Amino acid sequence: MEYADFQKEFIKAQKKLEQFLIFYNNQKNSDPKALEYLRRLKNSQLSKYKELDDLLRRSLFSRPVLYYTNYRASQYYAADNLIWFDNKDAMRNAAIQLSKLTPFIPYLNEEKMKWLMETQRKFKDKFGVEEYQDIVTESKLLPNNWADVFKKLTPP
Repeated sequence: MEYADFQKEFIKAQKKLEQFLIFYNNQKNSDPKALEYLRRLKNSQLSKYKELDDLLRRSLFSRPVLYYTNYRASQYYAADNLIWFDNKDAMRNAAIQLSKLTPFIPYLNEEKMKWLMETQRKFKDKFGVEEYQDIVTESKLLPNNWADVFKKLTPP
């Protein structure tokens, strides 16, 4: 929620700066130095925002998703061996839980997004297209309390 507030506040500040720029640009006796200052301020805020946004997304989304993906992949691979005699229920549960991470994809950095998608692809190859589609559908039916938060966020 704080990340959504961070985005909302930045957008609000950028709109306010844009209003100032338009207002002062339309004034006949505007100081060109003041206009240039406002333009630079707006641009510097954008670069700082992108830097902070990247840091927050890495901390809030990319790292936890990476750890969760590794956990579910380990859970899956542990169930998919001779010792456990291919425990299909455990394998299916791991795939369902991993599929629930799909809404995070737009918020991940590229490396973590590729890792998540590659892991999901391995699950899909193991289960087959039809069964994996059932898994995806089942994962969408399970409750996702955090999913409502994404409706308030703007992907980078």
